[in-house]
Amino acid sequence: QAVFGVGLGPNPGSTNPPDGEFRRALAAVRAIPGVAAGVASPAPLRGGRQTRVRPNGTGPGETELRVGLSSVSDGTFAAFGIPLRYGRTFREPELHSASRVVIVSETLARRLWPGRNPLGQTLAVSEEHWSTRERPAAPDAFRVCEVIGVAGDIQMSQKDENHELIYLPIPLDVLIGGAPLYVRPRSVTAASLAEI
Repeated sequence: QAVFGVGLGPNPGSTNPPDGEFRRALAAVRAIPGVAAGVASPAPLRGGRQTRVRPNGTGPGETELRVGLSSVSDGTFAAFGIPLRYGRTFREPELHSASRVVIVSETLARRLWPGRNPLGQTLAVSEEHWSTRERPAAPDAFRVCEVIGVAGDIQMSQKDENHELIYLPIPLDVLIGGAPLYVRPRSVTAASLAEI
């Protein structure tokens, strides 16, 4: 099954598409039978963005890791065929800049909490990814997030498997410059593409 991106950019004369625009687009595409869709930045399989994390309770510089990061909406895991091993995905009301929930990859969960249930654990994530023009993040600030799910490890490219990755809820309320809506239709036909 193919996954492709549909561009959702800002309106003419605007620097930031309203979050309602993303939510309406998601709802409309998901209403099409046999279609899975979600917003992501960057796409989970592309990588290219990293962040710093600390298991909660550690001090600065202690057990600090650099891991891959993708900000996603509900539906993104289904669109990319990424299995959710434990827990749940993000709920639509969590797609905002004040969210404090995170999903981690299987390998990262095993590294941080060996032999323990990762669900309900906390992880401190660098605040830089929630910054906006109006509210820049302090470079050394971390946000404590609750682990709500564990996703299967994914292959980033033919040469690299990303075993340590976190997923944050994409903040549709402050998303600058637009983001693709990733879509996986049941079948790729002229009719299905026209409907999407």
